[in-house]
Amino acid sequence: MSSFPWYDGIAGVLVLGTWVAAWWRSRRFRLRFALLAPAAAIAGIVLALVVTVETGRAAADSCAGTDCHDVAGFTARLDSPDGFAGLLGANATVALFVAVPLTAVTLIVEYILLVRRQNREDRALAEEARRRREASRGA
Repeated sequence: MSSFPWYDGIAGVLVLGTWVAAWWRSRRFRLRFALLAPAAAIAGIVLALVVTVETGRAAADSCAGTDCHDVAGFTARLDSPDGFAGLLGANATVALFVAVPLTAVTLIVEYILLVRRQNREDRALAEEARRRREASRGA
């Protein structure tokens, strides 16, 4: 864990902070955020891989020799990406690990709230129908 710098977890902390703040916002915002956060994290991982591959291609184009274009060279670049690709990949991965459970919790809680809201509305409609029947009998 000592090789994991603090700035590789910034995206996860931002996802968690935004998720907590979303509970005081509208239901629409909360659901949109819960569904888009994992998609954005996956897009970040894909972008990091694209940047890593493109960086590897540029390095391979400038490389001379037979050792430049093999699988070991590619996997070595994936194991230790430099700069932007490494930071983006690490942050997107942490954000994905944070966003997926939070999305599951959000969807479960919203489903429970939906069922409770529907039951409350059903009881109110039944009570109103009962009052109408009693009023029509008494008239």
